[in-house]
Amino acid sequence: AVSAISLRLDDRFQRSAAGWSALVLAAVDCGINCFEISGRSPALVDGVGQALRTVDRRLIYLVWRFGPGAMPAQHANSAFSPSGMEGLAKAVIARTGLEYLDLIQLDEPGGQDLSAQGLQTLKQMKAEGLVHALGVAGYGEEIDAYISTGAFDVLTTPFNMLSGSRERRRMKFASDRNMSVMGYAYYPET
Repeated sequence: AVSAISLRLDDRFQRSAAGWSALVLAAVDCGINCFEISGRSPALVDGVGQALRTVDRRLIYLVWRFGPGAMPAQHANSAFSPSGMEGLAKAVIARTGLEYLDLIQLDEPGGQDLSAQGLQTLKQMKAEGLVHALGVAGYGEEIDAYISTGAFDVLTTPFNMLSGSRERRRMKFASDRNMSVMGYAYYPET
């Protein structure tokens, strides 16, 4: 079971490894077991690893977000490259000491960002047990193309009471493909 509230850890906020570890453990103490991580700073990765080594791995749901924001600026263009994605996943697993990632989520991939080889690399990582599920996040028309591949298990998309038929069709389209659907931006700006 995944907690109703997840905690997003973003390395744009500067903390030490001990600070990240303390934050994760405080969240676990409050009943949060789902962590969404965006970034790859050594302090963030080490802090998550330190904290989660003290918790039964099966009790934690760990989402690692892949995309330009998760890569150092000099490597942002390779965010969705086969070698970039595989390298990041393996480095995170090795550095944290975790056995696997529950979900790799591609953040806002453009229509041409993920090549056929990149998609195959993701499927191979899943087959090898490095990751248990693949997800895609976004709201543009290109997201519909990613859903139609049948390769993804999770869709994360904006959804709120003001969402229209386009968003509702996208959610149904994903649901018809047995994808889990998560919403964000549920407090619309007026």
